[in-house]
Amino acid sequence: MTTTIEKVSGVSIYEYNDFYKKNKRAVYQFIYMRCNDKLAAEELANDAFIKAYKALSTFDGNKASFRTWIYNIALNATTDYWRKKKISTTSMYGNDDEGEVTVLEFKSYDDSPLDVMINSERHAQINSAMSKLDPIQADMLNKLVDGYSYEEIAEELSMNLGTVKATIHRSRQLHG
Repeated sequence: MTTTIEKVSGVSIYEYNDFYKKNKRAVYQFIYMRCNDKLAAEELANDAFIKAYKALSTFDGNKASFRTWIYNIALNATTDYWRKKKISTTSMYGNDDEGEVTVLEFKSYDDSPLDVMINSERHAQINSAMSKLDPIQADMLNKLVDGYSYEEIAEELSMNLGTVKATIHRSRQLHG
């Protein structure tokens, strides 16, 4: 990652564009997982890179890695997106303990009780599958979900790229 930080520090717009091309997919995936809207994720990822470029002089490599810094910018952009999004409500009707009809209001970005149940079941299935993997396989898959490329995973774990690809493929096949 040192080369990334060196490459970004004091670079021209053209050099930064190369960095953007190599990392835009990972940042896009990071944002998409938080907003579940392809167009918004694309726009927010672009905004995050523009904000990062404009704020390069404020980057302090002693406080965080460049990767952490740009992901924080992306997370803040996603948070702002949710704040600006128009809030509408959805109503659900039910009965309370005395049989009276009650109305529950949910903001549009809140999950309905059904969504909460489905997400809870999904998380349980994912956790169950991940617990059956050995720690290295689980670490690789977690890094992949976090937007790391195969090359970055191989570099970080000091492994051969082919080994990383094969291990991730076998992990997916095992519990896919």
